[in-house]
Amino acid sequence: TLMNIICGMLRPDQGTVSVLGEPAWNNPELQRRLGYCSQVDHFYENFTGLQFLESLLALHGHGAAWARATAEQALVMTGMAEHRRRRIRAYSKGMRQRIKIALALAHQPDILVLDEPFNGLDPVGRREMMQLFAEYGKQGRTIVLASHILHEIEQMTDHILMMSNGYVLAEGQVRDVRDLLRRHPFRVFLRCNLPRKLAALMLQEDSVISVQFEDENTLTLMTRDPDQFYLKLNQ
Repeated sequence: TLMNIICGMLRPDQGTVSVLGEPAWNNPELQRRLGYCSQVDHFYENFTGLQFLESLLALHGHGAAWARATAEQALVMTGMAEHRRRRIRAYSKGMRQRIKIALALAHQPDILVLDEPFNGLDPVGRREMMQLFAEYGKQGRTIVLASHILHEIEQMTDHILMMSNGYVLAEGQVRDVRDLLRRHPFRVFLRCNLPRKLAALMLQEDSVISVQFEDENTLTLMTRDPDQFYLKLNQ
């Protein structure tokens, strides 16, 4: 919701949002300076990647030659040049994510808004997109990025804002927010067929504070370090 309001796609019921000192709602000139990668997939599935970018970039009104050149450049930036003539319906989830990112930054917006931009990307793709965003930010542009994975954010910035249900829970340096999280443990519910064996293994880890059994297949674990906890859980 916040991302859509920032990009002028929703009008807030109360309060105001300004971007670059201007109202976000009903402001086409401001929207030209924004790029948005939504969490939701919306494509013309029968279009090729190149056709998809060209057709939407043409709406900027700079002519067909500009739209083609800009689309081609964005495809190269996002590693999609070799797939530009494949239909989107044949794209993998990671490729679909890359083409969304390509559309968001093709026109070189002053502000790039990214909602869960790493969804569907493999580790190589995540690293490549992180590097792309880092380089984009170094050009003096602003990137607003939402993610549920703290360690991904940490690789790109040292300042974060943590929100839940529309409320700001924490703001500041990543290390300061981590300290806050450690003082307010996470509760994780797990269901499995060997809960006592899992509990014994997890209690060996420093990231686990306590374990409580709910029933024969369910347990609750408390952790002050969610990233480390989930890593150990996967192992």
